[in-house]
Amino acid sequence: MTIKFTRFPALIKLAIIKEMSYMDVFYFSLCSMKIRKFIENYRKKDVKIVRYSLTSKLIQVFAGKRVFGEEVMVSARALPTVMPAYFTRIGSVRKSVSFQWQEEKLLGFYRNFMEIIFRTTSAKSVKNAILEHVTALFNRSSPVIQLQIFIDQRPGKQIHIPGVKDTRIRGEQVDAKFLEEFFRNNPGQISAFIEPEITGRLSVVSKIYQLPGLSCRNSSKLSASIMKRFRGIELQLCKAECTTRDIVSFLKMWILNKRRSLKCLHIFFSRPIDTQKVIDHFQLRRWSLEPYSLKYKTIIMDIIHKSVTFDCRRGWQVQRQEDKQMAVLFFSEISLLFIVWDRTRDQFVEVIQ
Repeated sequence: MTIKFTRFPALIKLAIIKEMSYMDVFYFSLCSMKIRKFIENYRKKDVKIVRYSLTSKLIQVFAGKRVFGEEVMVSARALPTVMPAYFTRIGSVRKSVSFQWQEEKLLGFYRNFMEIIFRTTSAKSVKNAILEHVTALFNRSSPVIQLQIFIDQRPGKQIHIPGVKDTRIRGEQVDAKFLEEFFRNNPGQISAFIEPEITGRLSVVSKIYQLPGLSCRNSSKLSASIMKRFRGIELQLCKAECTTRDIVSFLKMWILNKRRSLKCLHIFFSRPIDTQKVIDHFQLRRWSLEPYSLKYKTIIMDIIHKSVTFDCRRGWQVQRQEDKQMAVLFFSEISLLFIVWDRTRDQFVEVIQ
């Protein structure tokens, strides 16, 4: 004898859904509007993060209980000719779709998931439908929203995903104009991780400079201008084409209280800088204060959030003029790490060597 899911008592229905994977929950919600509404009204408390991954033609949604612990919830793409086709309601409209199993290799392991093929030529309509559907399923959970964009061919116009707190941009190259438009249309983010080389020029008033946390894995020729104009809390630059003069200029600005919000700057240079010139210019001294053990926790969400402890005795003392705020500088010819303490000079004790 067959018993419909909707006829079970509420507690049994909740227990069944709780045992499902996120992918199972999504596809189960397509079965009927009654089931979908029940899932929407059931607060899935273990959902902590939802990540949307976009290419020019594909959208994938990952959900999980923690960062780096997400699982595939749904994958969908547009294709004009699909056989066989079924009608189902995704988001607010009925769609003609087919279903296809996919296999993907990730970190040396294979994972299988069902992909939805939409019978349409509009990739944007596919992305909007999936976004609307997933948002409704988690409307009572308030998860952290992450966005991952793969720059392949022409990225085109991006759909608007409300509430994004962190963005990861992948690929070989990304144009500065794309970044300008994206961060202008998606304010309120905590951090961004930009993997591709940034080409073109960023405007002086670009919203990218206002991000609290920014990590650029190939900032190249734009490194000096980003470092100069960044007004957030944490900045990471790799393959940075910076000169010794750029580093001197940055430290001057911080000492003169013009970079008050900055807490951490981490740079990997594409070519060596002259560290002795920096030391001589500011007459820097080795750290000789107590305490010397400094804990710092990154705010950039692409990086595992663990506090790292630094022994400042290996670094150099830097003091801001106006309020005597202290910072430590670790650097070599190829890298620099600058971290600001939450203490002023009078809260330290000089250690007699």
